[in-house]
Amino acid sequence: SAKDQKAVYIGVEWDDVTRGKHNGSAVGSDGVLVRHFVCADGAGSFLKPKKIKRGDTYGAVVRRRYVEMEAETISKDNKLDMDVASVRTWSGRELPIEFHGEMKIRSMQQVQDQEKVTVRDEMIAFAGDDAAEATPKINFLDVQGNLMWDWAQLSALGDQLPNLEVLRMNGNRMYMPTLPPQGLSPSATMKLRMLVLNSCGLNSWAQVALLERTLPCLDTLSLAFNDLEDLELILEAQANGGADVPPPTPATAAAIV
Repeated sequence: SAKDQKAVYIGVEWDDVTRGKHNGSAVGSDGVLVRHFVCADGAGSFLKPKKIKRGDTYGAVVRRRYVEMEAETISKDNKLDMDVASVRTWSGRELPIEFHGEMKIRSMQQVQDQEKVTVRDEMIAFAGDDAAEATPKINFLDVQGNLMWDWAQLSALGDQLPNLEVLRMNGNRMYMPTLPPQGLSPSATMKLRMLVLNSCGLNSWAQVALLERTLPCLDTLSLAFNDLEDLELILEAQANGGADVPPPTPATAAAIV
């Protein structure tokens, strides 16, 4: 950077092109322009490493969100710590809030017994190798707003959750070049009937068609708020007798905005 050329920074390209400050270049103290990466004007930033948080595995996040029975209780003698929560009386006194039934509530939240799990905005980026152990009975998973980007990681997660029927991926910026030519693993999607990919940064209907062919049980595919820029060209080619990209099966409903 111009301030300290010996400091280490990480280059970031934002999805929102108005969030950054430059196009991947910086002017040094000697006035020379140095380009570190290429992006649109206003989409680039340089951040100190301590500002970057690495994503976590699915199993680690689930265990953090769903407390085990043996974990320390948050209330003592059915009263919450005054530093955590309290109430002020009309006379100005601070009194603790009573919390009854903590263990009963906890018993109903044991993640290994849940068929439906929601973990939104928790920085999940990797499948890990303990998803089946963490949620063995799951058939519905909502991971909206996480850091998933690699289709191989999503495939690995599906391999560990063979009973998964509904998967909501909204807001995970999936990088389509990571989708293998053969699509997702067959064992990862053998029961999946609903897949929601709204606002996932998809930009090609050809890639969506490849993905769809590896989802044999799918009946609902939601693609809202993705810029499928080649869709009109592909539909026009098919209307004119072209067959470069096979259309989705008639049973699949695609919602496109």
